[in-house]
Amino acid sequence: MKVTKLQCEAMNHPIGLSVSNPRLSWQLETDKRGDGQKAFQIWVYEEVIDSPVNMLIFYSGTLEAEEHFLVLDEVILNSGCRYLWKVVVTDKGGTAWESEEAYFEMGLLKETDWKAKWIEPVQKPAVKAANTITQGHPNQQMDIPLDELRPCPMIRKVFLADKPVLRARLYVTAHGIYRAWLNGMRAGDYEFSPEATCYDDYLQVQTYDVTDMMVKGENALGIELADGWWAGHIGNFGDSVQYGDKLALLAQLQIRYTDGSEEIIASDESFCSFEGPRRYADLCIGEKYDMNLEIPKWAEAGAYIEGTPVKIRDYGYRNLTGQNAPHIKVLETKNLVRTYISPKGERILDFGQLMAGNASLALIGQPHAAVTLQYFEETDQEGNYWFELGGRNSQQTDTVILDENGKGIYDPCFTYHAYRYIWLSSDRGEVREENAKARLIASDVEVSTQIVTSDKRVNRLQKNIEWTLRSNMFSILTDNPDRERAGWTGDGEMVMPAVCSNLDVQTVMRRWLLEAGFEQDEDGKVPLVVPNWETYANMRMKTSAGWEDAVVIIPWILYERYGDIRVLEESYPMMKKWVSYQRKRAGSTNPRDCGELTKEQAENYQYLDNGAFNFGDWLTPSACYNKETGEYTYFTQTLTYMMGSYYFAYTTSIMARAAKALGKTDEAKEYGDLNKRICRAAVDEIYKKGNILESPYMGAQILALHAGFYPQKDKQKLVNRMLTLIREKGMDCGFSSALLLFDTLCAYGREDIAYQFLLSEEFPSWLYEVNQGATTVWESMQAIMPDGTRNAVSFIQPCFCSIGNWMLSGMAGIRPAAPGYREIVIHPYLTDRLDFAEAVYRSAQGEIRSRWERDTHHTVHLKIQIPANARAYVFLEKAVPETVTEGGIQVEQSEGIIHVQREKKGVSLTVGSGKYHFTWKLQG
Repeated sequence: MKVTKLQCEAMNHPIGLSVSNPRLSWQLETDKRGDGQKAFQIWVYEEVIDSPVNMLIFYSGTLEAEEHFLVLDEVILNSGCRYLWKVVVTDKGGTAWESEEAYFEMGLLKETDWKAKWIEPVQKPAVKAANTITQGHPNQQMDIPLDELRPCPMIRKVFLADKPVLRARLYVTAHGIYRAWLNGMRAGDYEFSPEATCYDDYLQVQTYDVTDMMVKGENALGIELADGWWAGHIGNFGDSVQYGDKLALLAQLQIRYTDGSEEIIASDESFCSFEGPRRYADLCIGEKYDMNLEIPKWAEAGAYIEGTPVKIRDYGYRNLTGQNAPHIKVLETKNLVRTYISPKGERILDFGQLMAGNASLALIGQPHAAVTLQYFEETDQEGNYWFELGGRNSQQTDTVILDENGKGIYDPCFTYHAYRYIWLSSDRGEVREENAKARLIASDVEVSTQIVTSDKRVNRLQKNIEWTLRSNMFSILTDNPDRERAGWTGDGEMVMPAVCSNLDVQTVMRRWLLEAGFEQDEDGKVPLVVPNWETYANMRMKTSAGWEDAVVIIPWILYERYGDIRVLEESYPMMKKWVSYQRKRAGSTNPRDCGELTKEQAENYQYLDNGAFNFGDWLTPSACYNKETGEYTYFTQTLTYMMGSYYFAYTTSIMARAAKALGKTDEAKEYGDLNKRICRAAVDEIYKKGNILESPYMGAQILALHAGFYPQKDKQKLVNRMLTLIREKGMDCGFSSALLLFDTLCAYGREDIAYQFLLSEEFPSWLYEVNQGATTVWESMQAIMPDGTRNAVSFIQPCFCSIGNWMLSGMAGIRPAAPGYREIVIHPYLTDRLDFAEAVYRSAQGEIRSRWERDTHHTVHLKIQIPANARAYVFLEKAVPETVTEGGIQVEQSEGIIHVQREKKGVSLTVGSGKYHFTWKLQG
């Protein structure tokens, strides 16, 4: 056995934490079947940096438990201290196994730890852009509002360190975003810090280990600021000044010398500021960089720079917190695939992959030429530049002024774009590029899944899902990295199962839920977008079913996938407030067309949330596209009459489960009873009035089957109606029902149709996108029409990535049977349209593997791997019982098999941890 993957707060060696009771976790690797942990011991030491002996501050003793984690309690964790820890695991045979040592480091935990002052460089205040809301998407504004943009301030401080340095930590945050240097070297590799959070309540501080960057003698600290989410143009409406119109900095460098003395270099009036080459930098608009204004060695001690004194501001420290989730970083780079001249004569750079980020490159042109880099996602039909994305101030354009020799090396810093292509142009003659690199920039979350099948198109779809989800995990889960880049609640909720099936997002989403609690109103309402930027505060639709319900649904999904009950404990008050608001809303609003009510109807309408605005089953294909005219319409709503009640039922069912998990028995019963009452009312007032069975949208039947909005005797009618619409329309699910489509089909024995959807190349479908050359997943499956017409939607939007959940749970057959995958279901749905399907999923419990393969003799092979301390419930689909073997012997005689059961549609088994190879003949 081997003890591996020691993590604190689900991160490897994090520094700058502010979690007072961090969770320590580990995993086990073993080749022995049925092996696992019987007991464990944990030691935690406080690092004593000027002593060879560290101080033991916590010893767990021997704990008889199978859990691979421990939440530290009543442990003294001090600001700025590093803690070393290890775990010793005793296996079921009594052998002890010791891990290697890991560490975590705390940030500044108390307001009194701060000696630094908030400083503001001299600057022109940001201009508040007008908020112009139109029906549907705001109009695209292609002219860059130069009068609203301003240079990026550069801040500098030279100081003396006249003794050898033992340890140095730099703590930084800002109003705006920043990048820091010490003695000409960049501090850390974090991007867009302090990231996108609800700044009024939750402003992150980043911690940098700069020990090796310090020198004896003069040192220089340099920090550059930009507008970012604080003052820049963001969101669909593109207005600015979300939190303030001036940028500010808070920085504290803590130095420990080898003689034991300490010194703090803190931001104060001794810092100076000046303007440099970055003439503006906006998250969405882009950057303008003038090579002629570069200041050599501006962050080094030897340079003399005349700056302007900064101003002291009293913004306090109340909202400061550590970085308790992975940082935004450059995660991958892509080389240029080709450069070509379009039919219109445009010089187009093609990186071969759509992503979120920016590109670095060397430019060669005429002296002082203004070179424009226009980032875009998709060309037109002929291969020309095409940018028709809705939204204001989202130009995605960088401008570089070349130097007197006509050269420039450009490295964007404070803007990011959604792009595969760049149109490169110059106002003076021709320009060419060298060493162009595209960079995927996103939160540094682990890709937890690899899926490979015998179909290359499906494999490309899996990569498209991965690139889309990673590109949209940008501190928050965004709806897209082009038009809005906002934390729409519903988009997150509807794709969260797929997100958790592909990425390890437990800490990022736990942080987002904390912010959602900050943004929740006293009456329980949750904003449509979290963080709730001012640009979205005045939208005419204040709430929508399926969107704010995310604050109930996402905590439960995270608990199921990662097994950390703290996410329920922390979110439960917010969840209760939201459901309470739902209940009040249901009791106070009725549909406009309900007419005169009977006593029974009046009672029913107390439990139906169907009187308020909602987005419906958003982007249902047949509602967006008129086959007769070929017209595409973006803002369409379907099933609005049932969406509120569906989510009211769904959230109350989750609340009953969450209350039970938290030991709140009475509340669990209360929510369970409420759920039943909602379902009865929905049957009477929605189903019996023909609005589900007769609906022309299959989403109605899918949602009704999921929520229980039907009389039991009519279940098959509902399934048959869904199947009829599938035959007539093909893929016709919106965001909400697409999430449930595949599981619903499999639940009623129609996995053949699930594979029909997965493998269909018809318009619209997932593989239709792949055949159109897509390298990500589109916001609408009608983004490119069969005639080649492009529609003004995002080509990198997560919601239809929801199929990615079933590709792991259904096609590969890996899903949780207990929180955190302590118990696992292995049930791959088989098809003769694939020769094999294989998945590796790195769960919180450990690595899970599943590979099924069919041969020409109607024989199936299933190879699985179950992590230590877990058990799996395996279903061998369509297996002839007497033909089932494991490792070449009868399954009942195989080691590690706990239980074997013959079923009507196959054979079910219960197995312990280990690797298994099952073989069976198919029925029929």
